[in-house]
Amino acid sequence: MTLSPAQQKKSGIRPYDTRLNPLSPPSVGIFDEPTRPVCINVDWIPHIEGLLERLVWDDAWEGTTEEVDTAIAEIRKLMVALAIGGDCVSVGNFRLRQNPNNPCELEQSTDGGNTYSLAFDYSLCMTTNAITSDDLVSLEEALQQILNQFDGSTGSVAPNMVYDSTPEDADRDLALCHAVNEMVAIMCEMELENRKQIALGSSILGAVIGLIGIAVTIGSGGAATPFYIALATAFFGGFATVFGGLSEAILTDQQARADVACCMYDALKGSTISGTAFENSLGGCGFSGLDNNAQLAGAIAQMLTAQDVYQSFLDQLEKAYTLANLGLVDCPCELPVQTFYLEADLTTGQHGSIESVSQSGNYVAGTGWVGEDFSTVTRLWFRFVFDPVTISYAEMRFSRTPSTSTGIKSVQVRNSVATFQDKVVGGQAYPYPSFHDYEQTVADAHMVQSEFSTSSNGSSVVVDRVRIAIEATEIPEFFTINGWTEYTP
Repeated sequence: MTLSPAQQKKSGIRPYDTRLNPLSPPSVGIFDEPTRPVCINVDWIPHIEGLLERLVWDDAWEGTTEEVDTAIAEIRKLMVALAIGGDCVSVGNFRLRQNPNNPCELEQSTDGGNTYSLAFDYSLCMTTNAITSDDLVSLEEALQQILNQFDGSTGSVAPNMVYDSTPEDADRDLALCHAVNEMVAIMCEMELENRKQIALGSSILGAVIGLIGIAVTIGSGGAATPFYIALATAFFGGFATVFGGLSEAILTDQQARADVACCMYDALKGSTISGTAFENSLGGCGFSGLDNNAQLAGAIAQMLTAQDVYQSFLDQLEKAYTLANLGLVDCPCELPVQTFYLEADLTTGQHGSIESVSQSGNYVAGTGWVGEDFSTVTRLWFRFVFDPVTISYAEMRFSRTPSTSTGIKSVQVRNSVATFQDKVVGGQAYPYPSFHDYEQTVADAHMVQSEFSTSSNGSSVVVDRVRIAIEATEIPEFFTINGWTEYTP
């Protein structure tokens, strides 16, 4: 049992106490008006915080349990305010207050109270997962213990993550999948939080507290871990600029996060994870150029070279293994492949379709894609271009005037610049409604396009519906954002 300073003094352990007798707490909040702002040299803040630590003990206050808890909470608010700091301004112009619409937000004013801006959301510090300077010391000690415990082998930190060709290897893969997805999300959210802390002018201590708080809200364990402190401190060490060049759009791109996490998972699953394998796990993803997933993978790959990140990640894996063994986590990288039947009703919009370069035809709202005055050298040719998927079926519904004209129609599923998979039907009429079936699987296709032409001038064709079947773990974003709907074949 830990004794307070007063209890230690009574027991003869310490010869002093800065608070020999409990006092009644003030009846107002610590930031309620009237206030008296003071600027403090940053080198003195740790000493002041050390004195304030005495006031978070129960025996520093007298009153009911609720009154004592409230007093301690107010002191915690002051400690957080000291940690995050801010620019010193004229004492006469500086104000602090609780947001009248949200008492969990600390606001600051530098113009005498005319305008207020958010200084810190200290509601995170008032939860059961509150992060304090004491917690940071404990986390640093736990991290150092892991680093001391590591002897070069995975098993020295994560004994349950040593693969042994038993059924438990499936749980190890599940733990790995869960941990890498969580890690990627935490890194992205930490960088977003870091930018907020910089904008607020927070101290490094305040920023680290904010970053770990974000990690706790994302992590499945519900508490801070040594891995979180390793990541948070990396943002202020040799890796401070690693994520700086990434746009907010990249950091918030959920698909890019999933791509990076699952690439790392695919590289590491099935075998015990060495430091070298961990560092190189994003080297073979095959992401192209400046795509979001490529840029995100490049930033995270640099973080993976830090030894404390790797060694504390092993501890994180050990914790994830327990959750996996209990059936409490799943693996988004191993979702079952399903067949999705999707339809685009072209009378209600283009649904992402575009006209092919150098071809005829145009989109008419309420009608669909229309081509008129056909000859043997002009065509109605339009296409849908989407992320690579596997297509098992495609069809288009069309009408032609005159309906007895002969011609050629093809539905093409394209997976590279030089390769088409075609099925061409010619020499017969297709009165409305008519369908063209394409039943050959094309791996990683990224385009569906149509071609229509007739052998008689003056004819026209209208395409008003497109249907495809795809094999995927989930419906790709292209189809959801462009309003495709599912249909029953």
